[in-house]
Amino acid sequence: MINPRSFNLILLLLAAAGCDTRSLIGREPPPDSGVPENPAPVGKPDDIDAAAPVVEDASPSGSVDTGPLDLGLPVIVDPPFTIPDNLVGTWKGYLQAAIFRSGSDTVVVNLFRTQGEPDRITVTLGDSAPTSTPPYPLDAQRGGGTAFYVEGIPYQAHQVLWRGSRLTFQIANGDIYRSWCATQVPHVDPNSSPERYACGGIDDTIRALCYKQDPPVAEGCEPFLVCNYGLCVCNASGCGASTALTAAFDITFDLPVVGATTVGGNNVTLRLTRAAQAAAQ
Repeated sequence: MINPRSFNLILLLLAAAGCDTRSLIGREPPPDSGVPENPAPVGKPDDIDAAAPVVEDASPSGSVDTGPLDLGLPVIVDPPFTIPDNLVGTWKGYLQAAIFRSGSDTVVVNLFRTQGEPDRITVTLGDSAPTSTPPYPLDAQRGGGTAFYVEGIPYQAHQVLWRGSRLTFQIANGDIYRSWCATQVPHVDPNSSPERYACGGIDDTIRALCYKQDPPVAEGCEPFLVCNYGLCVCNASGCGASTALTAAFDITFDLPVVGATTVGGNNVTLRLTRAAQAAAQ
């Protein structure tokens, strides 16, 4: 039989171990680090059954401008949607038990309606806006390109689906590099089999410097990272932004507003409150 005093001590130790546990979005814990995974969220993104993304050859109907339409690069074709009238506006909140690189856990979802234009949705991650122009500094420690999100810049919502007050959508981390990728010159990647094209408009000095590091962290490696972590895609005619959908959101706007996202590769709970009745244009 367990001594009551010993049982109480065990409970106190368990409670202390569970306090202030937060995961850094985009960073994978090193092997055997003991860092716990994010807790299973309410309405986890595994349950999202939004329409599958439709990727087609470039055409005027594409919603993602990946570069000149005559390049034959793929674009995301998004289905039309209508935001419920009572939900149009700005919703601001936070990720539960997770933070971005800056230390912020802020998420802002804007539900836009402009007369004469299709409804649209954007999501902004974190608080700090970049001080540079594309290609933005990337944290190479994030690995694999799946978590290369830049804080403070709105990402367009793709594959939006409404079911009453429930909203599901996805974002593409390559979206914000559309203009920059379009300026790049394609070249055949000498290490690829079968043959594939990659960005070639990178200074040879930068390329040589960044290849020597694993991962590349030196100043000036941003072009190398954007091209080599899949944020740009190329063919023989040119380059454009990747159309890969890299994170999912699942939000139900019944009070309290609770949802989930896979930003950073893990399931993370998301909580929102209304910040403004009409989203700023």
